[in-house]
Amino acid sequence: MKFCWTTVTVADMERSLAFYCFIACSLTDKTPGGDLSMRYGMNLLLWTGELSDEMLPVLHMLKNQGYDGVELPIFELDPKHMAKVGKWLDDLGLERTAVTCRGVDDNPASPDAKNRAAGVANNQLVLDCCQAAGATIIPGAYHS
Repeated sequence: MKFCWTTVTVADMERSLAFYCFIACSLTDKTPGGDLSMRYGMNLLLWTGELSDEMLPVLHMLKNQGYDGVELPIFELDPKHMAKVGKWLDDLGLERTAVTCRGVDDNPASPDAKNRAAGVANNQLVLDCCQAAGATIIPGAYHS
């Protein structure tokens, strides 16, 4: 699964998503739900950094707009919760990638041993979250 995304600011999200789906479908002859090698995904950071039930309407909208998948923000390191999110996405037929980051206090490249250990531990939790959610790729600044 390969994703390409960009960040834009829009006044009318429904209209903008319909427009971008129309353009993407026109350029590739891809119809929503079609099966070509190029897949389209949306980074959920456009809406939130924490996934909750409030995101369900957004996920339905993205699926209805013809998106193939989403990129999940993984900042809340809770594999049980991410398994629930994975179930939502399975039910909708949406593929998923994930994104995360590390900070000063959990930098796995830090000269401080405590921060390095925290970074490694949190990256392991992120991997657990990805596995629970079914995410196949994880880009991000999780190295420092």
